[in-house]
Amino acid sequence: MNRKDFLKTVGKAGAVGGALTVLGSGCHCVLAATDEAAKAASEKGTPSRERVEFGERWAKRFFDALDSEVDEKTRITLMEANGRACYVYSLQGRKVEPMPVDTLIEKAQNYVGKENCWRDGNTIYFNYVKNPAGLKIEDGYCLCPLVESGPPGLSSTYCACSVGYVREMFKLWLGRPVQVELLELAYHVIVAVLCPE
Repeated sequence: MNRKDFLKTVGKAGAVGGALTVLGSGCHCVLAATDEAAKAASEKGTPSRERVEFGERWAKRFFDALDSEVDEKTRITLMEANGRACYVYSLQGRKVEPMPVDTLIEKAQNYVGKENCWRDGNTIYFNYVKNPAGLKIEDGYCLCPLVESGPPGLSSTYCACSVGYVREMFKLWLGRPVQVELLELAYHVIVAVLCPE
């Protein structure tokens, strides 16, 4: 590395370091001086349990701040948009072929059980009780790995993400827009999906 590039790199690191100092001592960031140091640090990693606990604490703090700074309508809109994006990402580029309502219900029942997906007229009641990795509500897991053990006091704003997720899922599988209403606030999703024929 020539001297000019070195000084640019050090200048950028100094500016970031100064910004982190202004943000306060709660931010624990390490600026690697070289690519080798950054690689060594990333290979070491953070133990999984510590990462989960950090994620849960972060989510709790973030949603407390979101609730105090942003109006309810905007919070719901943001979280539902995030849920839609999460479902689309979960498809990993796979195409969804729309199907008739009863076929979708049968497939859902095979996955979550008949007691967790049923139809009453144009309303589908859906209780999402497990995820593709096999984590289940009855075993104490939230379906979202970000808050899988349900950090105490997590804002109900978080549940709007599930509404967006389920709305996108049913919309794609049915091939038409649906309305979704959250019926119960919990670390699982109980929704009514209204499917106009």
